[in-house]
Amino acid sequence: MRNSDLMKQLLLKLLLLSILVIISASAVKYIFYQQKEDLPWAFVSNQIYLKSKIYEKKQNSVNTIFIGSSVVRRGFNPEVFDSLTLNWRKPHSFNFGVNWMGTPESLYMIDHILLNNSSNLDYAFIELSKLKYVDYANLHTTRATYWYNSEYMIFTVQAFLESQTTKWFVKIAALLTHAVSYLENAIGLDHWHIVTDFETRKSRLGDTLDFVPANYLGFDALAGNPELDTEVNAEENVQIGIKKLLNDSSGLHKRKLLSAAAFADAERNIGLDKVNQVYLEKLISLKKELLDRGIYPIFVLAPRADKRQYEEVLPLFYALPTQNRINIADSRKYPELYSVQLSADETHLNKKGAARFSEILANEYLKIMELRKSGEITQ
Repeated sequence: MRNSDLMKQLLLKLLLLSILVIISASAVKYIFYQQKEDLPWAFVSNQIYLKSKIYEKKQNSVNTIFIGSSVVRRGFNPEVFDSLTLNWRKPHSFNFGVNWMGTPESLYMIDHILLNNSSNLDYAFIELSKLKYVDYANLHTTRATYWYNSEYMIFTVQAFLESQTTKWFVKIAALLTHAVSYLENAIGLDHWHIVTDFETRKSRLGDTLDFVPANYLGFDALAGNPELDTEVNAEENVQIGIKKLLNDSSGLHKRKLLSAAAFADAERNIGLDKVNQVYLEKLISLKKELLDRGIYPIFVLAPRADKRQYEEVLPLFYALPTQNRINIADSRKYPELYSVQLSADETHLNKKGAARFSEILANEYLKIMELRKSGEITQ
């Protein structure tokens, strides 16, 4: 038999074996696991799971929530915000910031925290972020696959194709990695391992929940909360981050200049015509859903963004109603948020920086509340 024939047979056997593995894995997921609904929505990481359990305990008293990335997790201090807005209402805020969070994964978070959950929420602050793609270092991880369903996937594909600010090679990479992650989630190749891993982690985290302070409101300043930073050594990361920043603050300075230039261009309407209509329609739809549930949404631009963030998000931000957006990213207006003195590292604020972040947010929020009180905002 010729080598070419042997190679064809080998490839055919490998193909058949792959199909058999996929069918078997899917059967395990859909027959033995999925129907039992054995995984909570926040199973994917210790950080998200712990916050979800703590929020469950507090949700009857919480009326204001902030959803976003680690910039929010490290930057929004509910105690500072609540103390500054106390004269207007009795706020009880919770910080649901999560490391590495961005759109479209944040839509999954919003659905479960805000839309599929009965609560007493009146206000929701949502960090506005660029469309995130799965980098190759995180491809095939549970965090890259856990949140997909057909609705999120369709939005992701359409939004990336619609984007006028995303380079073609980034689009290709994003669509490829999202497609791979979606298929891995749908097929469930490793679902049995995901379930057993979660059960193991959950048993270890039982004691952790007992040690969380009763007054914990989701804010983890750098240095972080040791009980909640179960996946990293927070203190060590802080020391490394601030040491790097003190040795070389040029990266932070570049972010300050980038912010100033981006908002100066926006004031001249440069680039604001490149609105991602798919993404904008999603935000408008989300705003309506939240208002229908009695939750007033406010979309926030956080400081220290990168170039692609400004290019994609600024047109969206300025297309939203003024009463539903707050900008605290402009380094010309808030230069202190780009200072080394208020920094934990290049992208995160320290505890003093978080206090200032929360103070600015409270002041801008109160302006919106005054407009609502005066009747200038009717919704």
